[in-house]
Amino acid sequence: MMQTTATLTAKAELDYPEEIKMPQGEKHNNICTQLREFLKVLFDDVPNRHAGGDVFFYYEEGTQKSFSPDAYLLETTNKSPRKSFKFWEEKINLPFVCEVWPEANKEVERLQKFAFYQNFLKVPEYVELIVDDRFCAYRLEGNDYVPIEPNADGRYMLHELGAELAFEDGLIRVYRDGKKIPTLKEALRKLV
Repeated sequence: MMQTTATLTAKAELDYPEEIKMPQGEKHNNICTQLREFLKVLFDDVPNRHAGGDVFFYYEEGTQKSFSPDAYLLETTNKSPRKSFKFWEEKINLPFVCEVWPEANKEVERLQKFAFYQNFLKVPEYVELIVDDRFCAYRLEGNDYVPIEPNADGRYMLHELGAELAFEDGLIRVYRDGKKIPTLKEALRKLV
C-alpha cells in the first residue's frame, strides 16, 4: 500500500500511523505470512539483515508518504522489531522486496509500485506475484529492472537472498542449496 497526504505546515503535528487494517483475502495472507517466515528463518543469524513485511516505511518527513511491502529484506544494524521506519531517522536500504497482488487489483497501482521500487528506491531485487499465478522476479541493472529468468527447475535465483524462489502449491517457496525449506506445518508433520 502506498499513500500520500498533502504536506503539513511546520506548526502542525503529524501522526505517522503504525497500523491500518486492510482486509486481505486468506490466500494473499497465507502467501505473505509464509514468505515472511521463510525470510526470517534464512536471515535470523545474519547480523545486518532483517526480514519482515506489512510495516510502514515513511520516506518524506513532514508528510505521510509511505509504502508497506508485503515482504522485505532490510539491511540494518538494528534487528529489533519495529512499528514503522522513517527514512530521515535512519539509513534505509532494502535489497529485496516482494509484493503479492490480488487478481482484482488495479494494474495502475501495480505499475506505480514497480516504478517506485525501480526508480526511487532502487531496490536491487523485486519479486511480484499476481495471485492468478503470475510470478515475476526482477534484478536492477543500471536504472532498469530486467526480468530474472527461471532456471531448469522453474526457480528464480535471487542473489540478495542467496536462495531460489518459486511459486508452488499456492505458496512462494524458498530453496537454499537446492533444498526446499519446509513450512512450519511440513516440519511438524515430519516430527509426528
